[in-house]
Amino acid sequence: MLINTISNNLMIFFVVCGVAVVLLVIILIFLHKYEKKRKLANTDSQLEEFLANVEKDDLTTAPLEESSKDVVEESVEPVEAINEVVQETKPTEVVETTEVMEEATQDSQVEVPSSEEQEKVGDQATESVAATTLEEVDGASVINTKSTKFVVSILYSKSFNAQVVLQPNLKPIYKEINEEFLSYKNVKARLSFKGVRYSIGRQLLAKMFVRGKRIYLYYALDPQNQEEKYHLKDVSDKKIGAELPALQRVLSPRSVLYAKQLIAKLMEEKTIERLADDKIKENDYTEMFKPRSFKQLLEQGLIKAYQIKQEVPADKEIVARPQLEIKPDEVDDYISDEEADNDVSFKEGKQNGKQAIINIGVINNYFDEEDDVTLATLIAKHLVPKNTKQIKVLAHGILDKGLNVVADEYSKQAIKMILYMGGTVTILK
Repeated sequence: MLINTISNNLMIFFVVCGVAVVLLVIILIFLHKYEKKRKLANTDSQLEEFLANVEKDDLTTAPLEESSKDVVEESVEPVEAINEVVQETKPTEVVETTEVMEEATQDSQVEVPSSEEQEKVGDQATESVAATTLEEVDGASVINTKSTKFVVSILYSKSFNAQVVLQPNLKPIYKEINEEFLSYKNVKARLSFKGVRYSIGRQLLAKMFVRGKRIYLYYALDPQNQEEKYHLKDVSDKKIGAELPALQRVLSPRSVLYAKQLIAKLMEEKTIERLADDKIKENDYTEMFKPRSFKQLLEQGLIKAYQIKQEVPADKEIVARPQLEIKPDEVDDYISDEEADNDVSFKEGKQNGKQAIINIGVINNYFDEEDDVTLATLIAKHLVPKNTKQIKVLAHGILDKGLNVVADEYSKQAIKMILYMGGTVTILK
């Protein structure tokens, strides 16, 4: 009897537990479906509100407009501090490297999700519709998003000193002209980041800059009263022309001779006497002319780097200009065949006999900045056989320094690479 009672009670207990479990499952299913419907209704409400705002042109575009303002206003951030030098004329040679990047996505289309897809989209639905325009395409609502393309450029501003170091042909020109100015009583030369100023006290006599491959000399002379042979340019309409209206471009030995004659005329006009020969001091240019690479000049602050971010027009193609090195497939973008032909020099010395071929990359690995690369130096470094009589230079490899190369033959690319890095090319004939 007792056993039957216990068995019945256990059966009732298990039945009650089973019913409780079933009820709990039903309640959980109901709550899950309720929460699901609530979220879907909330998403529908947000989407309807957005579409209503679009129709009323109430779409908020402030963030986009603010971003656009930041792009329009050119942002220049100095990478390192630059000397405070008054800019008297055009900037010292400035070169750049560029990197194109995009913000947002390129012109794209994002369909507004249907009610069945909204559950999967979730919070992304709000992000997708945060665009600028809404239109109907084949009966579907489509949002057009626009991208903005920018170019981030690294600009390098070369100091006067750096340009003289990187262009060896300018060293003797600068030295001779500088010595000529300093051979007159009380004339002082002040070297700044941009150039050299010659004066007596507050009386300005001349200024010297480097533009490209030439020395630019500005004199306190009236260009209209000088002989035509000097080829002076009247720059009186420029800012610098208020004090120094006569400009002479100096590159060849003849133009250096003319510069010395003009200096003599200037000193005569200003009644400045020349020093006696035994009073003229010899200046030491060892430190200034010390050979250094682009990287070393950058580290020493003689070349300044700046970062610039600008908006790029959709139809504009940006060509990145390398600064620390050049490759054969890049150089055509910067130096034309005509420019290369004009900058090549010739001299006697061609020999008959065996020709050796050497690549520009090999030369780059075995020579330092401003070294002379000749048949003799190549043999000395065991880069060509001892019985070699002629050298041909080919454009294979990377060049990252300025070299003075003398050879019998070159590929056109090799010539351009050498010239691009500030070196010189001489062909033996």
